[in-house]
Amino acid sequence: MCSKASTQEILMAFSQEIPPYIIESTNSGIEIDIISAALAYKGHTLKPLYFPLGRVPIAFSRKLVDAAMGDMGIHLNDGFYANPAIIMTISSLLSEVEI
Repeated sequence: MCSKASTQEILMAFSQEIPPYIIESTNSGIEIDIISAALAYKGHTLKPLYFPLGRVPIAFSRKLVDAAMGDMGIHLNDGFYANPAIIMTISSLLSEVEI
């Protein structure tokens, strides 16, 4: 059973190992680190759960998780889709950051 969105821990479905974006063995990677930091900013913690890619939307639809990462080309009812989607490459992101 998934947690309520108002609680501190957010269960989120991710696809399995896709380095450097998702590193299941350490619960890290670019996607997980960014989402964890954004949730922490608002006082929440991320608990990633890993599924084969095709099962990510199924986990969300069956309410096994609070959120799902990725777009599998399936419109999920009761989901939120950012509009417009923001896509940045790592190099363009780094060019915006003062080092």
